[in-house]
Amino acid sequence: MHKRFLLLAILAAFPPPLSAANLLENPGFEAGANFWLLPPSGRIFANAASPPGAMCAELTAGEKEVSLSQCSVSVKAGYGYRFSFKARAEGYSGRIHSALSLPETRRRYAGKAITPTAEWKTYRHFFVASEDADDCELRVACSPGEGRIFFDEFELVEIGRVTGMFAVGSVDENESGLALQTRFYKLSLGKGRAYAPEALVVNGNKLLDFALLSLSIRGERPINDFFGNLPAEISVEDKEDRLAIRTIIYYGDIAVVTRVIEAYKGRPYLKLSYEIEAKKDFSCARTTLNLGVGNTLNSLGYFANNAVTYRKNDKPQWFSVDRHDSERYLCYLDDYGSHGLAIIGADASSWKKLPGQLLCSARTDGGFTLELIQWNKREVRAGDKAYFELFLLPLGGNRDASAARVLREISAD
Repeated sequence: MHKRFLLLAILAAFPPPLSAANLLENPGFEAGANFWLLPPSGRIFANAASPPGAMCAELTAGEKEVSLSQCSVSVKAGYGYRFSFKARAEGYSGRIHSALSLPETRRRYAGKAITPTAEWKTYRHFFVASEDADDCELRVACSPGEGRIFFDEFELVEIGRVTGMFAVGSVDENESGLALQTRFYKLSLGKGRAYAPEALVVNGNKLLDFALLSLSIRGERPINDFFGNLPAEISVEDKEDRLAIRTIIYYGDIAVVTRVIEAYKGRPYLKLSYEIEAKKDFSCARTTLNLGVGNTLNSLGYFANNAVTYRKNDKPQWFSVDRHDSERYLCYLDDYGSHGLAIIGADASSWKKLPGQLLCSARTDGGFTLELIQWNKREVRAGDKAYFELFLLPLGGNRDASAARVLREISAD
């Protein structure tokens, strides 16, 4: 590759999600209850918390579940959809469940159960349709209890085609999520993990176990995409020479993370990029991209003292290695020299913003982790952004030369 793809250029290449049409009829109840099925306890009325004339739906909880639904919704196989709505509650402490149901197979695309608050809040989830259907039912249901629940601004938007054959390879859906398959590797993306990378496999060898982005606010528990069950929406850009998979992940009201995975035609490596944008002011302990390599890769090679230095995983422990600004790669190798993985800093400027010492650990069951840190002990303001940009290169043969060659190639303008 003779030109480095910048993360901002990739983000700009995707059409804005807000430009897509809402597939629901009467989403804000401005036409009363038309197109909606309400229980006897439900009603449509003027929403005082919205601009004059705006309407919302109200359900009264009781001994049995109450729900609000709309039928005759259409979806297409292999396409991604974002479903969102606003809700608030008065005197209600139960849970709201939302799902789109397909009539023929009874398959349900369910969102995460939520507990509404007294303030209006937007809730969203994303799904990929596995089949064509023209008469789906969209339904939100409130568990038994007491109190009132209010709904407004429903939206179902088609994001675009996600699965199928593309120029670079295929993206397929399975029970655990999505799989990107090229002639060189298979990358698994976990559906319950905000589509985070959870396995990179080459010739049956697992080179990467996970890529986890964690955001830590001082005094609070960290939030991460791998275990946090965060809302995420995924889209795919297909071009003749590459495939880009973009995932937007919502870290509550704190930040929005855009993850872009790029696969290249005729190239054995892939690019992994993150943009973290703060949505409000907060005191950040640190933001960490944590990568875990396969447990057969028990040698770590890194550049120090004008040569590649190797370190074995002989016991579990934390340690640091110097960040080298020109030879910005780390190599992870198996015991027999048959396979490995290089993690390469794709962008010199974002690489130099990392700490001078890169935090690593030797894992108990084999392999290593690498922690890349931004916003360390920093007062973050709304609109601030941080970036991680890496290439993941499966290794074989002359490993160090391969990583250095790719680094030179991708750094050329």
